[in-house]
Amino acid sequence: MAYRKTEKVLAQIEARRNSIIASAIDVIAKAGMEGLTTDAVAARAGIANGLMYKYFPDKSELLATVFAKLLARDLETVRAAASDEKDPLQAFATAMAVFYEMCQSPLSSACGANPVYRKGIENEFYRLIYATGADLDKTDVKYAAKATMGALYGLAGAHGHHGKVASMAILFVLRGIGVSNATARKVVARMYGAATVPA
Repeated sequence: MAYRKTEKVLAQIEARRNSIIASAIDVIAKAGMEGLTTDAVAARAGIANGLMYKYFPDKSELLATVFAKLLARDLETVRAAASDEKDPLQAFATAMAVFYEMCQSPLSSACGANPVYRKGIENEFYRLIYATGADLDKTDVKYAAKATMGALYGLAGAHGHHGKVASMAILFVLRGIGVSNATARKVVARMYGAATVPA
């Protein structure tokens, strides 16, 4: 008779797997992608290095799982923030603001360099831009979503008052998709206050 894993054993396996994923995320946040080694993850998880391979046969599988988890977490956060807004334009601006905050995280550069993560966020921006009714064809919406990512990542490390930099990034994107200057300024002022809106 074949051995069947009990619910308790399955729960322990899942807990160990989640611990390894969380440890890998922590290592990336502290040491960047260059610091991500199986030794570092195993040490952080408190397990023997060889045990890692029972859960993740190679580093690429671990990375794929890590970035899938980060993407799911970040998409949930962005979508929840956007869904609080009734106006599609405000929903898009709110999503950008939330994602801009995520860009301040130590994990930001690793996530931005991962093509699966980046594509997942771009697809969400595509959906939100399309919902605004902007006068763009689908190809232009695709490029606008990519430009949104570039603007938010590009300005995330900029020096200056945090609210002013964030409002500048969002204003830039809104104008880029054809929103009038007056409307774009109102949207940003509602989020950050009129004093943060650049001239």
